[in-house]
Amino acid sequence: MSEAGQRASGRPLAGKRGWIITDDKAGMIVQARGVADALGLVVEQKIVAPTGLARFAAPWGPVDRKDRFGETGGNFAPPWPAVAIATGRLSIPYIRAMRRHAGLATYTVVLQDPKTGPKTADLIWVPEHDRRRGANVITSLVPPHSFSSLRLAD
Repeated sequence: MSEAGQRASGRPLAGKRGWIITDDKAGMIVQARGVADALGLVVEQKIVAPTGLARFAAPWGPVDRKDRFGETGGNFAPPWPAVAIATGRLSIPYIRAMRRHAGLATYTVVLQDPKTGPKTADLIWVPEHDRRRGANVITSLVPPHSFSSLRLAD
């Protein structure tokens, strides 16, 4: 699809690669999937399950070493996606690592307050009742979801 066709369809990133980074909770997945679907991303779901100190220290701590972030053969390795969407406390170390490793190659998005500050991602999307505000923060009354009006009508 041409760039003009993508914009006309309302899916500006149709066909681009995306990663959804969550701890596999349905409530987290549905939010990230809703954003990815609206953008037209072809997504790969990256489930995080840190253990030990990495789990305890999230969202402030490091990525779990077992995930070999950025290493060939690891679950989080190049080629980097165009967009990475993270949600949930355990995903935050991974999205921060994504920013360090992928640089400008990947646009990073966090759904819900990351509790680690505005530099955690390129864009942070929080519910209006959260206090987080900033130049890269957007708010909405309800969180994003994958239930389009067409899907609800079905």
